[in-house]
Amino acid sequence: GQSQVLAYQRRLADQFRVHILSYERPEDLSRKKDVAELDASLRDSRISWHRLTYHGRPTPLTKPFDISAGVALGAFLAKRDNLTLVHARSYVPGAIARSLQLLCGTKFIFDIRGFWADERVDGGIWPADGVLYRTAKRIEKSCLQNTDHLVSLTHAGIRSLRDFDAYANRSLPPFSVIPTCADLNVFSPVDRRESTGGLRIAYVGSVGTWYRFDRVAAAFASVLRARPDARFLVLNKSQHEHIHRELATAGIPPSRVEVRAVAHTQMGNALADVDLGVFFYKSSFSRAACSPTKLGEMLGCGIPCLTNGGVGDVESIVNKDRVGVVVDDLEDAAIDRGVEEALALLGPATSKRCRQSAERHFSLDAGVEGYRRIYESLSDANR
Repeated sequence: GQSQVLAYQRRLADQFRVHILSYERPEDLSRKKDVAELDASLRDSRISWHRLTYHGRPTPLTKPFDISAGVALGAFLAKRDNLTLVHARSYVPGAIARSLQLLCGTKFIFDIRGFWADERVDGGIWPADGVLYRTAKRIEKSCLQNTDHLVSLTHAGIRSLRDFDAYANRSLPPFSVIPTCADLNVFSPVDRRESTGGLRIAYVGSVGTWYRFDRVAAAFASVLRARPDARFLVLNKSQHEHIHRELATAGIPPSRVEVRAVAHTQMGNALADVDLGVFFYKSSFSRAACSPTKLGEMLGCGIPCLTNGGVGDVESIVNKDRVGVVVDDLEDAAIDRGVEEALALLGPATSKRCRQSAERHFSLDAGVEGYRRIYESLSDANR
């Protein structure tokens, strides 16, 4: 929410009266000081923050309860403050927004954020024939057919949506492609330090479910064979034991690795002396709608990336802009070739292309203006 909600809405609040309705974990809400400070900061930005409790993994009981609570609060706010537009990020908020569209006549932006139901199946979290998946697909179909404006993270996602049952006999609604953007004032090569102590490789973010961190570890082992002076930086919030196990399995000496948690506001500084980013995803249908935040952030810092295909628009951006290497598969031979090509790519010219690519595809300024145009068009429609 800090980078992909508040970063946009703080800027949009200069023109629109913004309410944020969010579901928060009880342990986060218990941090009274942090909650109060964020609440005050949002009020200073003319944003009203309304908090409901997040009830963990979806079940046939918890999600209907959460949706009902969101609809009740949303309807109250819509009537009290004459709200005209609901911007829903993903499926459960989409169900709330669709309900408010019916109850209150509000316009509805479905910001799909990915094929959530199929992600749950592809990640092994839900069975494909289960009630949760079928229910989520019904919500998806209703949202896709009734949204006033559709937002996708990727062009690949839009191409896939054209084959969905929801659009079997109809055209797509007005749509925009707005990827997960990065604040390029924060993620900037200007502040990069001169690298000391050898080549530095980085991995950023989670390591479970849809990610192939085992193959990332294999890639760094390949780097070490070519460059024994290399170091590996892993920036991850809380999965450090799993990370160390995977690195040990790949035969990587602990002395060549640094694993730590970093606040998002400090991520740009943490990447300051990194030479190459590496990330791999599991191959699946749902990845077409994925826009890795880490790609825009690394490119913004002038860092090329080694990654795999089948992930949103990543392959087309990386190959077209020559800002990294995309491997065809995750077998050892392909990873070794990818590492060799990536190491040959490093240099000032590539770093400059990376920054230019970030400005072209992942600028927060452009993302904000994209949402502003959508809000303006639907606000005009309400007049």
